Amino acid sequence: MKRLILILIALVALAPSLALAQVTLLPGSFDFRRGGEIMDHVQLSDGSFLIGGRFTEIDGVPRSNLARLHADGTLDTEWSMPVNGDVRALDVRPDGSVYIGGDFSRVNGVPRFFLALLSPGPGAPVLDNWTASQFEAVSDLAALANGDLLINDGRVWRYPAGSSDPIAGFGSWEEFHSATFETSPDKHKVMLLDYYRVALFSDNGATIWIYDRPTDISSISTATLAPDGGAWIMTYDNTDGWAQRFRRLAPDGLPGTPVVTTVSGVVDHIALAPSGELWLTTSSRFGMSWDVIGIHERGTISRLDINGTPLPGTINVMGSSHRIMFVSDGALIGGRIRTTKGLLTPGLTRVDSTLSTIGTAPKVLRTGTSIQQATALPDGGFMIAGDFIRVNGQEQRFLMRLDGNLQMTNHQWSLDSVPTAVSLSAAGDCYVGGLTPLLATSNLPHLLRLNACATLDPAFDLGVPSPVTALLALPDRVLVGLQVESGADEGYAVRSYPTSSSAPLPSWSIGFDHAVSTMVAINGRIYIGGSFFRVNHVFRNGVVRLSASLDGAIDSTWTAGATPGRVLSMRAAPDGSLIVAGVPFNPPYDKTLLRLSPLDGSRDPLWTPFGDQDNGLSIRALAIQEDGSLATAWEGSSCCIEAMTSSGLFGASRRAFIGMVSGGTIADLQPLPGFRLLILGEFSSAFGQPRQSIAVFGNTQGPLLKDSFE
Repeated sequence: MKRLILILIALVALAPSLALAQVTLLPGSFDFRRGGEIMDHVQLSDGSFLIGGRFTEIDGVPRSNLARLHADGTLDTEWSMPVNGDVRALDVRPDGSVYIGGDFSRVNGVPRFFLALLSPGPGAPVLDNWTASQFEAVSDLAALANGDLLINDGRVWRYPAGSSDPIAGFGSWEEFHSATFETSPDKHKVMLLDYYRVALFSDNGATIWIYDRPTDISSISTATLAPDGGAWIMTYDNTDGWAQRFRRLAPDGLPGTPVVTTVSGVVDHIALAPSGELWLTTSSRFGMSWDVIGIHERGTISRLDINGTPLPGTINVMGSSHRIMFVSDGALIGGRIRTTKGLLTPGLTRVDSTLSTIGTAPKVLRTGTSIQQATALPDGGFMIAGDFIRVNGQEQRFLMRLDGNLQMTNHQWSLDSVPTAVSLSAAGDCYVGGLTPLLATSNLPHLLRLNACATLDPAFDLGVPSPVTALLALPDRVLVGLQVESGADEGYAVRSYPTSSSAPLPSWSIGFDHAVSTMVAINGRIYIGGSFFRVNHVFRNGVVRLSASLDGAIDSTWTAGATPGRVLSMRAAPDGSLIVAGVPFNPPYDKTLLRLSPLDGSRDPLWTPFGDQDNGLSIRALAIQEDGSLATAWEGSSCCIEAMTSSGLFGASRRAFIGMVSGGTIADLQPLPGFRLLILGEFSSAFGQPRQSIAVFGNTQGPLLKDSFE
């Protein structure tokens, strides 16, 4: 479990004997629900399905990571088997019993680490006479006709029939680290797939065929068995711009003529429909880092004939889709799904057999949320963006507004995906950007404007064509950080869009080799931070400042003396210097909390509030308190939230214990009046008390930092 460290650092000259005031967790909590995730499924002999994944309820009925659906796709409310962690893989044995694998330690209250066997009886109890010798989380498994079990927990293992002790490897496969499995309907054959090869074995480990990728193939993304013992595979080729190709492997493993597909995104799953068609689920992933994978995705469901020719009809989902369960009138699509065509479809989407209409599917939810960002408003409230679809029992999709008392208002915008950036303009309007389209409309907007941060402006369309990574609203324009597909920019860009033009085009564009994650204005100067190393093809590491004229030029007189590997947060110190924090690329060499001069960008070498511990820390958020002190949140292996004080700008550091935030990460810190601090992110408790991703702490009697230790 991650623990988040919160630190207070004095940025103003204070007496040497600084101390932490009495700080407490203040009242107020939220009850969040986000979309659950379906990771795997298996169909039973009566046509019903067991689904596994990460969820806490289905259609309002408590279900912990494992559930049963009737053959028509509705929830079986009589069947319950709670699991205390992710269920990532399922398979049914010939006798009807079911293996489940994942990252868990108890199944229906019975201790089982990562792997369990459920009996075929009506109650499907955990079989007490079978306990695996297994010490790593299971990502996939396959039950064979001869009673053997294959699992992947980072490498392939085989449990011989009747044994709970594994043997490394299977057949000729010894080192198959990313293996996924698929068995034939009779379970006498099993296909193993990794990025570089596909193989078919009999259940005793004898090789039937092996297909090793030729040199013109970069990787094999997914595969499924054909009824004749061959397979259909999807590959990324090194030629033709990494085109995805569909290949049919014959029963002897020899490939047929490849067909270039027109599907977009990464093919996650291929399934053979009862009609003989091939159904595909694909996902397009966007983001500044691996932190956001699973939040900012867009999936597509499409069909091919058995020759690889696309068939009419596709359906896009906000999120990712990677499981297909065929039912009588179409299919249930499972994954990390949020919405489909503007409809709220968490976890599961129901589609007809031609991918033309959306039906009703069970709503799969889980407790908690991941708050991405908070933006302060003039009334003392905040705009909160995050991965949530229900707050305090009310539908609230991905964006909510809090008033000055931190109570949720009744504003509703019905977004279709999670925003990545919100920026307040001088006129009091909110600009909202997303890595995926924010509304399921024909123009699929990545950037919206909320007039007075309240009403969606239907006429606003700057024509922003690409995923938005960062925003900064200025009086006459909005600066937009983008992930771009082509052009002179180096994969990412910051572009300036005038907000008053009737036909707006970016007045200038700056190219970056990696993502821009934050922008800030200090005394009229614009600073841009991210994970980049090159700006307009010139080496600039992590932070740059724009010229005073805002003409798209970089200020050549200001060069960051040092930066973290990836800049996540920037704030202005009381003296106008720039405080920069982030995540290291090269610990312990990267410094992740820095103070840069507003004159030339040089690093203040004497400002070292963390001392030697600032080697490799991950500092994710900053906030300047009204007394001039700096609050920082960082990840570490210790248990506590601490306060760190510095005796003046250059003195030695001191610390005082506060408490603990645990169960995830801190994404943002915001100062509140009365020496309070708003903490936001993804966590389950604060200071030992339940808090879902939002907590407030402080000292209403005065500053968080006092003049003497008590």
